[in-house]
Amino acid sequence: MLLIAGIVVSLPAHAHVKWFSMMANCATTPITTLDIVSSPLFVGLAFAAFAAMFAVAAIDGRISRGDNPAVRSAAWVDHEAANLIAPLLRIGVAIYFVSIVIYFYESPIILTAELKTNAAWVPALQLAIAATVLARRSAILAAVGIVVLFAYSVSRYGVFHMLDYPFFLGVAAFLGIDSIYGQKRQIQGLGILRVTVGVSLLWCGVEKWLYPNWTLELLQTDLRVLLATGVSPKLIVMGAGFVEFCLAFVLIFGRLASQIAAAVLLAVMISAIPLVGTLDLIGHLPILVVLIILAATRNPIGRIAPEPGQRWHNLDAAFSFIVSVPGFIAAYYLSHEIVYGSFGKVNWTEVLVAGVLLALLLVWIVRTAPETFRQVYRLNPTTA
Repeated sequence: MLLIAGIVVSLPAHAHVKWFSMMANCATTPITTLDIVSSPLFVGLAFAAFAAMFAVAAIDGRISRGDNPAVRSAAWVDHEAANLIAPLLRIGVAIYFVSIVIYFYESPIILTAELKTNAAWVPALQLAIAATVLARRSAILAAVGIVVLFAYSVSRYGVFHMLDYPFFLGVAAFLGIDSIYGQKRQIQGLGILRVTVGVSLLWCGVEKWLYPNWTLELLQTDLRVLLATGVSPKLIVMGAGFVEFCLAFVLIFGRLASQIAAAVLLAVMISAIPLVGTLDLIGHLPILVVLIILAATRNPIGRIAPEPGQRWHNLDAAFSFIVSVPGFIAAYYLSHEIVYGSFGKVNWTEVLVAGVLLALLLVWIVRTAPETFRQVYRLNPTTA
């Protein structure tokens, strides 16, 4: 029963609701930070998630340290995949942009299904990206093209809407770095790719909490088969957000667990395709390719994490997650209020609560991020 519930909860976590929901509109008011963090269902799931993440940190730290079959296997796969990573991503990007030009021929899109456009130059640029990305030397032109499409999407749909999709900038960054440096800076490119994909998924997880009706609509249409299991729709939606958030967090900060998280995300996304259809397959193609890459490669961010005092390191990892959940909720809510809200109508109590939670997240980021990324930058293929 627990396994069935887990599958039911996870499937809607990875069908991107903005592509299918008729009511999805970023301009509408989300549930407030205070309402979410004080919800009994949210609090109960949050405690379960915190306990699970503490256990994951402990197990991941123990398994990833030292010499054992799991570590040796991960190192072997990472080594064997090194020459295949960039070509696989370039081919995936090429297939994606050709696919969206063909599939959306009558109603062109910019980068994803809900980003519509009538501009004739967009399909032409998409085909140019597909052509130039296939060769490493010219892939930097494709990277510039992706950034141009992202900037155009921001100009049409706004910064807030595009906070769902920083992984496109990560893909562009990897392609540009690989085009210029080849494998000399592959670890750094993979680090950027991992963080941007992870942040995209974290943000989308929060979106399910603050806009639950979007996912509920999807459950009543494309995923209505899941309702036949008898699991509460509210539990499915809230749980889907936690599944996505937890896996994304481990994807960014885990060691061996980051590769497992990538594989689980990949499996869940693929399992949702028969339920949701061709659009889900085409729309998720870039991130599916990226997840294959991340499942095969070790995480430089997790690998430079401090060694034990193991107990305190596990507590620090769990605390990081505890800070991140309300912090990202606050970031989402405040970002929405800044972009769409009217400060004359703002509930300042809500803003204060969100501000404090966001401040805690920012303090943690400032405390940990600079040294982490300095160490990642120093890594190279011979010492990694």
